[in-house]
Amino acid sequence: MRRAALPCLTIILAICTAPAVAERRDVRNERVINGGPTYGEVVQMFCEKYVFPGEVGYKGIGVQRVGGVDVERVEKDGNSYWVTSSARYSLAYGPFKVGKEKCVLTYDNGPVTVSWGGGREIINTAAIERWVSSKLLPTIKEAGGQKEERGPHTGTAHLYSVPARPNARSKQYTASTFVGQPPLAMTDDGRLFAIEAGRLWKIDLADNGRARAMKGSTWSGEVALTAVGNELYAIEAERLWAIDPDTGKVKVLLGDESNPTVWKGRVSLAGYKDGGETHLYAIEHHFLWRIDVSNGSATVLKGTHSKPVTWKDDTQLVSARQGLLAIENKQLHVIDTRNGNITQHPGTYSEGVTACSDGEIIYVIDKNNLYSVNPKDGRQTELKVRFKGQPKPAARAGVVYAIELD
Repeated sequence: MRRAALPCLTIILAICTAPAVAERRDVRNERVINGGPTYGEVVQMFCEKYVFPGEVGYKGIGVQRVGGVDVERVEKDGNSYWVTSSARYSLAYGPFKVGKEKCVLTYDNGPVTVSWGGGREIINTAAIERWVSSKLLPTIKEAGGQKEERGPHTGTAHLYSVPARPNARSKQYTASTFVGQPPLAMTDDGRLFAIEAGRLWKIDLADNGRARAMKGSTWSGEVALTAVGNELYAIEAERLWAIDPDTGKVKVLLGDESNPTVWKGRVSLAGYKDGGETHLYAIEHHFLWRIDVSNGSATVLKGTHSKPVTWKDDTQLVSARQGLLAIENKQLHVIDTRNGNITQHPGTYSEGVTACSDGEIIYVIDKNNLYSVNPKDGRQTELKVRFKGQPKPAARAGVVYAIELD
């Protein structure tokens, strides 16, 4: 969607392809595959990604989702589904804040009808109709027929690996498929992880990329995921989580009790090891934060000049050679982690790039093309490898891993 939802938005998607006399059963809490997500979690993932944006703007009005998406109903009869989900939004216009407002949208196996309330023309109904008809129903149907060893979903995306040298041939892993292009993270010991459809998946490269769900927790909404050494961290649902890569169990890092750290909006997360110590950083709400992983507390780094250093929401934070860099405003910046001061490397990038590092070299996907970037001087080398879509890659030892749309 390109335009916004509205405060206290309620969307009702009634996908009615069965006869009116059909009997339905509640499958919201049933698992689509053994050990995998429930039907409700699949719907929640879809709605948070495509229907209910986390933070948007409309004609100068800021609209922000409060919390996640609630899936109130998923009913099934044969190949027919009925779904109800909802989300709440806060809206601010200058000093004024608007209270609760309700919009109801119904999808009936065809055109979308909307009861607008006070939010006329804020929702792009054509985009909702297109996504629901082409993505949500096939996602549920295909996932419902797959076996556990197939991975997150019978989707249309596969994991690929490619050596980081010009004109290298990529390798496709076919044991598991994905619906979209979820974030990847790779530990120093070579374990690869992805978060999709509410689950953390461990991807076994030695077994043709077979993905297995880890049982530690469920995930929703946009998740920032990174590996630091052999540790995993994620920011989701306004919280920083330490993840055990062996079990998937999580521990929330809230900061000190008097001032708990809360993360809102889009977050970029990266870190590195130096002398056995973990250094973790995040960019959120235009500022860079240094995070104490022992307790989750965060310190803002604004630089030492009179004008503070600020960052755009789409900044890509990446670490290499025991240092921190960021791609923002089409430039690569080296960050002084003591104070947040920056120096700029030569070279330009497009908006919306994705990036990763194997600890030595940075890899950037820019307009579907893969580049290697020397973190010392910013020198770019085009590797003449193209990806479909905009993957969120990971890398280790000169090999780049990405989930590509087929």
